[in-house]
Amino acid sequence: MKILRSIGLGIAIITLKLLMPEVWHSFESTLVSFFSTMQKVLAVSPADALPANVIGFPQVPK
Repeated sequence: MKILRSIGLGIAIITLKLLMPEVWHSFESTLVSFFSTMQKVLAVSPADALPANVIGFPQVPK
């Protein structure tokens, strides 16, 4: 049954791309922006992160 879902998804993508190019372009642009932002967020090293007490979390004494 998963093959039928895959075929249905493929048909939906082709339909969107051919019949509604503006909608497809908007969707594609949104996905590219999202993944670009996520790549930048995940590229930040832990050394660049704020300490816990700066963002409102109290530090536990050792």
